[in-house]
Amino acid sequence: MFLPKILILEENDLAPLTVASIEQNCPEFSYKIIQNTGSRVGSALANTDEISLVVQSGVALFLKDGDLPLEDTLRKYHIAVSKYNVFSTHTRLCSTYEAIAETRETINMVDLSVFMVTPERWSTRVETDRGVLNDVKKLFMPRYMNHKTDVLFRYNCLGARDAFTYGMLGKKSAVLNYVPSIPSGEANVIESYAYNFDRLLPFTGGLGKKDTDRIEYLAELTASRIRKVRDGIFDVEEDYLGGV
Repeated sequence: MFLPKILILEENDLAPLTVASIEQNCPEFSYKIIQNTGSRVGSALANTDEISLVVQSGVALFLKDGDLPLEDTLRKYHIAVSKYNVFSTHTRLCSTYEAIAETRETINMVDLSVFMVTPERWSTRVETDRGVLNDVKKLFMPRYMNHKTDVLFRYNCLGARDAFTYGMLGKKSAVLNYVPSIPSGEANVIESYAYNFDRLLPFTGGLGKKDTDRIEYLAELTASRIRKVRDGIFDVEEDYLGGV
């Protein structure tokens, strides 16, 4: 099994959540907490000389065999990333971003809160993330590698069906990235359908009371609004697929 080092970028008070998720779900992985010195990519490269998974503190990991790209594949690329806008390549939903003014600057952006980096392909020191990926080879990760928050859910641009479908994907995603939602501790109905806040509950032991209370409240929103239906359908589908 390919076991890259995990680097946790400590950018908030949620690092204990990420650490707990690693120790409970994927204890065979080694990890190191590092600081962001002005560039996420540069900070990662300064702290590793081997292929590494880099995550912002507060991201929860559920890594298992087969979740990560193959080592030989990663060695062909400088970095593996995901799109900043979750549905930017979705044939039906991508045009929805055009209705939101603030996405005009983010439509072509990538998300550097979760990425994999191959140090051997980088020959120069990286000081800033601005434009750093323009001239490097990028591998784009599937959605389950970064099940994240998205502006379309925040502004209720998508219906309950799309949110529910996305939430079902989060039931078995390798990475849950809901960090932007935790500081407010609030979620609208569509967000509570789309995000598996309840999957964060086992990892709150080392957090401060405010962050713990916020996550518990978000988890309760998901539980009261959709969890029973979501989990029931998920279990039926898993049983069906398991029997095929």
